[in-house]
Amino acid sequence: MAEIAMMMDESRILELRARVARSDTTTELIVALGEITSTFGFNHFTLTDIPQSGDALLQSLIHFTSLPYPLIAAYDQAEILQNSAFVRSWRAATSPIEWDIDQFELDDTEAAFGQRLKTIHVRMGVVFTAPDCQPEPLAFLLFGDREPLDDAEKAELDRLAVTACRRFEQLRPVSAHHLKSLSSRELEVIKWTAEGKTSHEIGRILNLSDHTINAYLANAIRKMECVNRAQLVAKAIRLKLIE
Repeated sequence: MAEIAMMMDESRILELRARVARSDTTTELIVALGEITSTFGFNHFTLTDIPQSGDALLQSLIHFTSLPYPLIAAYDQAEILQNSAFVRSWRAATSPIEWDIDQFELDDTEAAFGQRLKTIHVRMGVVFTAPDCQPEPLAFLLFGDREPLDDAEKAELDRLAVTACRRFEQLRPVSAHHLKSLSSRELEVIKWTAEGKTSHEIGRILNLSDHTINAYLANAIRKMECVNRAQLVAKAIRLKLIE
């Protein structure tokens, strides 16, 4: 109980609200989100677009995260995103959505991933959604190994999460209000495509499957509002996303 009381210290909460709302750069916002994470007893956080039905790769949706990159890459390699009933629930459920690995009915693939989460001290977490954000609805995720949130913590974190999503919406570059941000991996794949490499050749260079490369390209084509790879490359060059 003492720990919970510390977490909900009113002056600290007011400070966090101010830090998020007054962040002048995404770097400042990331630092503030990290402080929210530790203050409420969590270990990791992620700010991401809410996955839609056509999304295949989590990496292409994440704006910033403290989760280890190999973990996210393994999630995408296992092709969990499109098949996850839990992720699909984000689109319709009322925020927040709390979860516990040991209470899920998981298929073998998700169960194996759950064991990997436990190795980084993640047993539970919570998803806060901001469905009205533009150009894409956002979600703020917290991961950890603590007791379930009480009602006061949920309410305060929900307010902080929505404020953070709104602030990120304001801090995005002007171009990102029209085109969803490309991930570093998507840009890398576009660059190799611009150099004339096939999906198979790019996969060998990046040590990824043809399917994964095609998924990155499909996501980039959709985000950039293009119809094919040729238009994607031309638009990326015109916008100076690649050289």
